[in-house]
Amino acid sequence: MIPLLLCCSMLGASDSSLLQLESGDTITIVGNTFAERMQHFPYFEAGLRAAYPGLDVHVRNLAWSADEVALQPRPLNFAGMDTHIDRVGTDVLIACFGMNESFAGEDGLLQFRR
Repeated sequence: MIPLLLCCSMLGASDSSLLQLESGDTITIVGNTFAERMQHFPYFEAGLRAAYPGLDVHVRNLAWSADEVALQPRPLNFAGMDTHIDRVGTDVLIACFGMNESFAGEDGLLQFRR
């Protein structure tokens, strides 16, 4: 719960080095099960809307359970992730990866960084 609170509290920060959202922006979330579950527990989006009450932003969640950065198995004829990111008009991309890759241990760290 602490990382979520930290994330939401940072949304309202006024530091110019942080992301500046504009009205009409589309925020797309990709990643593994952690990100997918954000569809069922929308605390991030609620925090975003509370931090920017007058800002008209759109949140699209394209996360899929068990996805990894380099491995995103999908059903036959499912368009690639790049296609879907383009279709929704993504302005801001939030990528939540690393949990699955962490099971490879230190040996998998170099591959994850690439």
